[in-house]
Amino acid sequence: MELSRPRGAFRGATGLYALMPDSRNWTDEDAARLKALRLALGWDVSMLARRSALSVTQVRQLEEGGDSAFYSTHIKGSVGRRVLERLVAAGGHAASGSAGAL
Repeated sequence: MELSRPRGAFRGATGLYALMPDSRNWTDEDAARLKALRLALGWDVSMLARRSALSVTQVRQLEEGGDSAFYSTHIKGSVGRRVLERLVAAGGHAASGSAGAL
């Protein structure tokens, strides 16, 4: 039985699906959501940077604008969405104190 193709995925050389990076640009709304989620968890910028394997400058640029700390705006958007997804997941576990590394 053939599995259906996940949204944003392509069939790689191995025959398995691989997710294509989201090409949507990072928006002001994304930045505001990231900052709000970080603050709701009680994390400062350096804690989010450590838990996301990013530099403090990259986190600041995700929240405040700029893209000089990223290779491209495409990568900034992809990284930002990954961090957002992980923060949302961590938010569900923050009350129990188990919000470990992203």
